[in-house]
Amino acid sequence: MGLLGWKDDAESGALRDQLQQVQQDWQQAQQHILSLETQHALDISTQQSLEQRLVQHQEQLAQLQEQLAFYEHLLPVSDKGTVQIRALDIEAQADVLHYRLLLQRPAGLDRFDGHIEFIAHVADGAQQKDMVLYPAGQDAAKPLTIQFDRFLRTTGLLSIPTETAIQAVTVRIYQGKQLRATYKHNLSK
Repeated sequence: MGLLGWKDDAESGALRDQLQQVQQDWQQAQQHILSLETQHALDISTQQSLEQRLVQHQEQLAQLQEQLAFYEHLLPVSDKGTVQIRALDIEAQADVLHYRLLLQRPAGLDRFDGHIEFIAHVADGAQQKDMVLYPAGQDAAKPLTIQFDRFLRTTGLLSIPTETAIQAVTVRIYQGKQLRATYKHNLSK
């Protein structure tokens, strides 16, 4: 092989190197395309899952709005005040009172931030006296705070002193120091 053969070998070697580089670049491009296709498939799957969840949440929201409209129709709120006591049930259970309370506010008002106070009307011989009741297991100095927009259903237990004959309980709803609603519930014996 002469000089020409060496030149051909050098050119073919350079061409082989270029061909190898092109093949490597092509393989890397193929892997990148495969990676992008996989990521695209995952993105589509995630999007479809989120769309399904959105539809479910929209359906649930529509049902809740229907229920709210139904209850608002049953319990129309007068424009007298910022909060109304719609229902109160109190049951004596050993040394506690179990209460269930439903509060409602008119539409369009800001969030209500306040607290609840329970006053027991106790027969003490011939006299009647009042005493504040506190949630069972809670610090007596801490008021029972509430926050709600339209409706609040709350339940709990109130501690009562032993051998106390409670005749009735008055619930008072305060916003700051201002009394907003009151309701007296007579206990049945």
